[in-house]
Amino acid sequence: MLFRSERMRGRIRELHRDRQGNFEGRRSQLDEEMIALLESNILHCNAIDETLGRFAEAYGNQTKDEAALALESYEQAVRDFFQSCDQIAARARSEQPLCPRCASLGPEPICPKCQVDRLTPDPDFAEEEFEQTLVNEEYAAVFQAYSAILEGRGTLAELSQALQPLEFTLLEAQALVEQTAEESPEDAVIQELMKSINRGLEGVERMHAVEQNRSTKELNQGWSQVFRSASVLSQLLPALSAAGQDHDDEDDDENEE
Repeated sequence: MLFRSERMRGRIRELHRDRQGNFEGRRSQLDEEMIALLESNILHCNAIDETLGRFAEAYGNQTKDEAALALESYEQAVRDFFQSCDQIAARARSEQPLCPRCASLGPEPICPKCQVDRLTPDPDFAEEEFEQTLVNEEYAAVFQAYSAILEGRGTLAELSQALQPLEFTLLEAQALVEQTAEESPEDAVIQELMKSINRGLEGVERMHAVEQNRSTKELNQGWSQVFRSASVLSQLLPALSAAGQDHDDEDDDENEE
């Protein structure tokens, strides 16, 4: 019993240190309500540690009444801790737009304190490694603007500016591939390129639409489409260029004959 109690205290102390460190690193950015929620959570975490210590001491001294009181206090501390965890999780699942920097809620689309866009959270988002597959500077600019929004450093207006050059490039690529498709309508590479370009354009449009729907989920899914389009284009465009070069060489040979 005492061994299990000390092992639990070790895990609780580690959790307390992690949460305290993360909180102190962001305290100056957060709004007062979020600060209060996190402080409460950390206090309840500390209370679990303290009540476990009192229980272990009373149990070791075979003081049954004190051990029973300590156990009751421990159970209450656990209930309070999980209740505060639920309150923090509810903020992360809010259906109201909140600031990605300070986590404040409010009717204003732009957070008055941080001057960034408030968006409804995406609690199911799993961060992926995107940077390695970006094919050109236009994708990189969109990724940087997108990341800045998630980190509470950028705005949707800045993202919209970054999206415009990429959208223009994709529309140019769409026109060129459509022209090539007229000559080789059954070519699998061309068909896959068309699908990828259209997917990228859909993603761009989805990211633009966040200015109206204020949805981080839509923002994430739009970027995911743009990124996957970039991944395919980076693999297939060289093949299309090589095929085009071979076609040009054949024409030159025929002209020489």
